[in-house]
Amino acid sequence: MSEQNKISPEFLFGMRNDFLMEISSNIFIHRDLLTAYRSLQEKAQAAGFALEIASGFRSYERQLFIWNDKITGKRPIWDDLGNILDPKKLNDEELIFAILRWSAIPGTSRHHWGSDLDVFNRKAMPENYQLQLSAAEVSAGGIFADFHNWLDDLIDNGKACDFFRPYNFDLGGTHPEKWHISYAPLADRCYESFDLELFEQLLQQYPFPKSNIVEQNAIEIFNRFLSI
Repeated sequence: MSEQNKISPEFLFGMRNDFLMEISSNIFIHRDLLTAYRSLQEKAQAAGFALEIASGFRSYERQLFIWNDKITGKRPIWDDLGNILDPKKLNDEELIFAILRWSAIPGTSRHHWGSDLDVFNRKAMPENYQLQLSAAEVSAGGIFADFHNWLDDLIDNGKACDFFRPYNFDLGGTHPEKWHISYAPLADRCYESFDLELFEQLLQQYPFPKSNIVEQNAIEIFNRFLSI
């Protein structure tokens, strides 16, 4: 991407919010998504689903809060099979890579861009159901399986209003997240602007717990988790 078309680091790192609009209570998205999101929502409704957003824009501060909770053991860390790991039994490097399978480093989440959404089918949820955003919910037999099968067909046929799944397959980096969709016209520009040099700049300018371990493994982390 040419220099004049690059997006600012502050935007990419989740440190700006002047581009946001509130789509529902405490759910914010980039304003450029509104038309596409409403169109996708209408298609879902016509197919018998109630598409809603569980998570839209996420700030740097919010991602840092999540990261800190995982580093300190306040939030669970899972292995690839969904079993909870004991952080006390992991060395620093093992801990970092275990977290990265499910959570982004502060400043690197695609949710920082306002282009990415975690979606679900409200209509499928029983009363008082606690949304998990888990593999069990979206896999065959899960309560959202039919919804995501429908969305798969839309995406595969180029009819998903420019949304796609960035984490649809396990490529050894971020664990598959079928609920996570991304608006290509905006997200692709952000992705192209976020290179290894910018990642290293983030780590140097905004240190966080265990960021020294991340720095020591920066190239591998960038290639596995940020170059999807």
